[in-house]
Amino acid sequence: MFIVTIASGIRYIALNGAPFNSPYILLILAVMFVTGSVLLGHENDLKAIVRGSVFSVLTSFLIVALIGGVVSFVEDPPVFSLLISAISICMIVSAIILRVFIGFTSS
Repeated sequence: MFIVTIASGIRYIALNGAPFNSPYILLILAVMFVTGSVLLGHENDLKAIVRGSVFSVLTSFLIVALIGGVVSFVEDPPVFSLLISAISICMIVSAIILRVFIGFTSS
């Protein structure tokens, strides 16, 4: 359900723009950058900053997409059959992705 909400949020962002103003997005980005730099930075160098910035961009995007998905579901609730289809597709895609990554890491 989490993946379906994020996918719906990405669709909502593509059609309607961000679900809230950009200062809030920058605040999320800043908080995630500090959190990522602290959690992923074991030494004080450029790698810690790069890791923190990548972490912040990815988590900020996921948070904004998740909020967009919730807003999308509240504004226009999906039909139950569409929701079941989306969950099924996400399960298939995640199983394939897991198999590919496990296949590459186990050899």
